[in-house]
Amino acid sequence: MKRSLWVRMAWIFGLAGLIAVLSACSKSGGGSAGESGPAGSGGTASGGETSGPVTMTFFAPQGKAPWEDNSYTKHIEDMFHVKIKWDLAPSDALTDRRQLLLASGDYPEVFLEGKLSYNDVLTYGKQGVFLPLNDLIEQYAPNIKAMMEKKPYFKDAITAPDGNIYALPRLNECYHCTFAQKFWINKEWLDTLGLDIPTTTDELYTVLKAFKEQDPNRNGKADEIPLTGAPKKYVWNGNIDAFLMNAFIYNDNSKYLIVENGKVSFAANQEGWKQGLAYMNKLYKEGLIDPAAFTQNDQALGQLGNREGDELVGSITTALVSYLVTPYDPNATRHKHWVIVPPLKGPEGVQLAGMTQGIGDFQFAVTNKATEEQRIAAIKIADYAFSEEGALLSEYGTEEGTGWKKAEDGEKISTALRPNTASAAFRKPIPTKSAMTAGHLWARKICPRNSAICSQWDKIRSRRKATRRVWRRRRMRTRRTRRPRRIRPAYSSAPRMRTPPRS
Repeated sequence: MKRSLWVRMAWIFGLAGLIAVLSACSKSGGGSAGESGPAGSGGTASGGETSGPVTMTFFAPQGKAPWEDNSYTKHIEDMFHVKIKWDLAPSDALTDRRQLLLASGDYPEVFLEGKLSYNDVLTYGKQGVFLPLNDLIEQYAPNIKAMMEKKPYFKDAITAPDGNIYALPRLNECYHCTFAQKFWINKEWLDTLGLDIPTTTDELYTVLKAFKEQDPNRNGKADEIPLTGAPKKYVWNGNIDAFLMNAFIYNDNSKYLIVENGKVSFAANQEGWKQGLAYMNKLYKEGLIDPAAFTQNDQALGQLGNREGDELVGSITTALVSYLVTPYDPNATRHKHWVIVPPLKGPEGVQLAGMTQGIGDFQFAVTNKATEEQRIAAIKIADYAFSEEGALLSEYGTEEGTGWKKAEDGEKISTALRPNTASAAFRKPIPTKSAMTAGHLWARKICPRNSAICSQWDKIRSRRKATRRVWRRRRMRTRRTRRPRRIRPAYSSAPRMRTPPRS
């Protein structure tokens, strides 16, 4: 998925929460898996003979199973002739643990999932803790080098002011992620009422008004919901303003910053933002926005869209319409009613679209504890993750037949699961339980144009988070309502003496 060109140098356990369809929509360009090659010898003895695999320690978050046992770890160790030791930290304490290691000087050779900010990278790069990767990339990382040439902004984002590259961030090119602040509309309702897809805010108002008053589902009831959504913590870009505000002022739906004439300013205190709020207030007052759009979670949204009987929703703001209607059931047709509305033009002629060309936190860094052999092995492992083979195997697992298989000659790919061209050899069914429990190094998350799998796992993640929140609330309520312990008064703290019976 937040559901964005990321490079993710992270050993991810619990693949069920993160599975996405990989394809060649952003193939690394020049480098192939074979170009990275093995790391070579693990150390050279006096006679020139190898002394065994290169041993090094990787820092990463804890998983649900031992990292050394997962198939991709073994694949990497065999391929690059290395032995990886793990310095693990709980995910929710990853940053604190990393800071303690760096402050104490007792840090590992490689941070694989360091969750490093730009300032962290600059600080430890200048101190010499993080080594420059420029020469290593030039000599041993053809896939990373090809990515920097193909995506110049990637190179700009990872290059420090002194010209060095001290760490690698997450990189994810995803078709439906780049412009994820979408507005979906029920085309069947438009056709029923003889309306066109709106192109301006005034036209959208007219359409929503018609959805409310002209009974587009033809059931004779005033039960239509012209526009719905959900808070973005539950549904990816489900908040109403994510799309609508861009007809008045740029809204990235994240930091709410804009750049004008070379100056950075806060979008939410500008006049355009006030105009956008006034427009949405008008829609809400006239009953065109679902009140539940500000409180409901993804499960409630799915129940609303997939309910039996008449269709009730006319439009929705979200990155993926699959939050509302399921595209996975071959017998379901409701999802075919929905189309995307292009960016609307506002009353002042503003017509923008929120765009995410995301470089996330820096993850991969090599420290000054690493020997020359360890540095070379580490950058080759990272580079392999940028190759198509490395990305596919790290995402789906190294064992064909467990969660994925290669398509036979002439075998057609399911339209709901079809990846883009170069990765068409990989036919990906919905992951099995065995595939979901495997841990893999995820370098790139590249989703196809038809994002059914991506959206499915985005929804699963959201539901799990919502479930955890529910249980936390229940525990807190239990603690608040639990009866307080009864404390004996001081005079009764000793056991009471029984009166002896009379003789």
